[in-house]
Amino acid sequence: MRVLALDSAMTGCNVCVYDEHQGVLAEKHIDISRGQAEHLMPLVNDTMDNSGLSYNDIDLIGVTHGPGAFTGIRIGISTAKSIAMVLDKPVIGVCCFEAILESYLYKNNGGEFPFYAVILETKRNDFYFQMFEGGINKKYRDPLAATVEEIVNLVAGKECIFIGDGVERFEQECNMGIEKQNILSPTPSIIAKIALNNSKSKVIDGDCSPIYLKMPEIGTSKTQPRNLR
Repeated sequence: MRVLALDSAMTGCNVCVYDEHQGVLAEKHIDISRGQAEHLMPLVNDTMDNSGLSYNDIDLIGVTHGPGAFTGIRIGISTAKSIAMVLDKPVIGVCCFEAILESYLYKNNGGEFPFYAVILETKRNDFYFQMFEGGINKKYRDPLAATVEEIVNLVAGKECIFIGDGVERFEQECNMGIEKQNILSPTPSIIAKIALNNSKSKVIDGDCSPIYLKMPEIGTSKTQPRNLR
């Protein structure tokens, strides 16, 4: 089975074409904080060209569907759904917590900590947080948006490493030294592997709904609307 994996939920854009027998056929990443809408589809086309496959060779589309940046999540999902609709192929959502943890474990040969605290940036005074025991298949805490104090209490007494794009700010605000690894975005091939594994285990999010642990904060206008009568 061949997977096209997309990600624009965090920092940058990630794309991978993955074959379950041959491994990674092509993989691309660009680091951008804005403009994912303009860059994601060209990045998909470039990665497909480098893979040597046509779009008709793809069997499955995987996409990160949060939590993460509100706009980036919607860009990734809409792009994945559009490609899936044209190809008449299934699309599967991949949780950013799981993709970040698996990316860490892949880079560190499985890791050596009994607990893993994934902390993702919200650009507010809180963080997206989930805690795992051993790996992505054993969720120790449910995902939530939490303050520094709440996270400190949730991990108290546990030997863990903090991973994700929010760990630097978290360490500064919690005023204590922590084991950490700053991971700004998931490894593209990891997204593809999780999507493939989920498809085989029937863990399929056909709707691929965005994961919002907290709705975006939308301000109201300070000016009164004009009366057009």
